[in-house]
Amino acid sequence: MTTEPNRPLVGVFLGFACVFFLFVRRVEKPRADDAEAILQQAFAEMQEIQTRNRDRAVSAITQKNNLQALVAQMERMVARLEERAQAAGQVGDAEREQDLLAERGQSLLTLAQTQASLQGAIEMTEAVKTAMRREEEAIRSQTAEALTMKAQ
Repeated sequence: MTTEPNRPLVGVFLGFACVFFLFVRRVEKPRADDAEAILQQAFAEMQEIQTRNRDRAVSAITQKNNLQALVAQMERMVARLEERAQAAGQVGDAEREQDLLAERGQSLLTLAQTQASLQGAIEMTEAVKTAMRREEEAIRSQTAEALTMKAQ
């Protein structure tokens, strides 16, 4: 009987090793008097934050744009349903007119929900933009502080 290494245990061990490495990396801070290390760390943090923010912004803007397109499509559909209901009323098909007006009512409810989602997406986009500005300002101030230390 051959024994193979226990693959799940290896995965758990590697997971713990990664977490430990990230913890040690996170805890390790440059000394306050080491301006070059602080500059390098600030630059690395800035790149990481910008990448993360860019991904968030792209996601938020994509969601907002998709919802805007969906709202426009639903508005056109509601208008078409109303036109078809009016046409059915002019022809004298009251049953068809009522069906179309009922469908229009349901579409209006869905449209209202989608518009609420769009408003939330717009707010999310603005929040991401604001967070990006704040984080960039924090990195700038940290970099300026490190440059001041280096100049001294």
